[in-house]
Amino acid sequence: MENRELNRKFDGLVNALRSVSLTDAEKTYIKNMLLNSADKVAAVRKSQEVRLTYESQRSILTNLIYKRMPIFLVITMLFGGGVSFAAENSLPGSLLYPIKVGVNERVGEVLALSTEAKANYEAKIAVRRMKEAEKLAEKGEMSPERASELKAKFEARTENVRARLDQLEAKGSLEAAIAANSDFQALLRARLAAMTDIAERDGDESNKVEIAKWLVQINNENGRSATIQLRMEAKMRLDVSDEVQARAEGKLRAAENKIAEVAKFIANNKASVSAEASAKAEAQLVLANNNLAAGKVKLEAKAYGEAFVLFNKAFSIAMEAKETIKDKKDRIRREELRIKADIKVRGENKMNNDEDAVDQKNSEDADHRTSSVSGEGKADVNSNNSGTKGNAEVRVKVGL
Repeated sequence: MENRELNRKFDGLVNALRSVSLTDAEKTYIKNMLLNSADKVAAVRKSQEVRLTYESQRSILTNLIYKRMPIFLVITMLFGGGVSFAAENSLPGSLLYPIKVGVNERVGEVLALSTEAKANYEAKIAVRRMKEAEKLAEKGEMSPERASELKAKFEARTENVRARLDQLEAKGSLEAAIAANSDFQALLRARLAAMTDIAERDGDESNKVEIAKWLVQINNENGRSATIQLRMEAKMRLDVSDEVQARAEGKLRAAENKIAEVAKFIANNKASVSAEASAKAEAQLVLANNNLAAGKVKLEAKAYGEAFVLFNKAFSIAMEAKETIKDKKDRIRREELRIKADIKVRGENKMNNDEDAVDQKNSEDADHRTSSVSGEGKADVNSNNSGTKGNAEVRVKVGL
């Protein structure tokens, strides 16, 4: 009986995965991008003036796109499926982005089987849209069209998060809903801080406009999430059942483990980030420990619902502290890669300019040699017989 049920679920999962495919619009987009890329490559090869860009230097995606990816894309368009690992790092406007959102993420949705898993997955993808916006902003490529596309996708995912939270609460899984939303809030706060940092450093006025819109969007969503959290926590605080006691004790262990993990992470990466970033993360960890201590007091007082809420806050705050360090570390790494790429490009440009200067010098020297061996003179001719004086041009041409 159990085997038949497992087989039924497995068959359903396989059928769901088979249904994952690119839409006609996504296929058309990829086809057009591929044709445009092919034209550009042909033009570059014809002129033999290949210039490496920052992206082509720091990423293997260029090789995939211009060499191996056309085969993959043809297969994808013909058979309507396929998941590309390379697409995971793509951004809006790139060739692989439709595969990332149209195939990879749909497969992830299918594999998230429980309501709790689905809620966490929707939150993960919403956060992914925010990170994509940050990367576009850092590169100065936050156009109104791309910003609008990302915001629409972000809103759709956050609506799905709220729907899943409602389902969890309706099923009596209040603690799962609280945990999922609390983690989502922590990630929203981390993204809000990251985007604010980018806004303060960015000098492009047009870019700042779109970043400001994103800040409003994230802040509004954080407010909605906080309102939901307060309502659910108020409900949980009243629960003193034995079942909640077990969940509170489980959350205590999870929070202690998370705090220990993050403390180690901060210590190991402290030298890699600014003093300000490490101080902020350490302050967040102090707050997490304070909530943990308060939760233990409530647990001893048998206020299990309140204990669960406090332990859950400790867990989420510790997670936010880790995100603070990760964000700073990742941003420093991207900046270092960008600087190295710029130096390399400048070096190549200088080398090309030097080669052009040598070619120009050689050309001028060749012209000079030609004029040196090509004589043009004038001779006075006196006629002894007639006494007539005249000018005659004598040209000597030497073919080299």
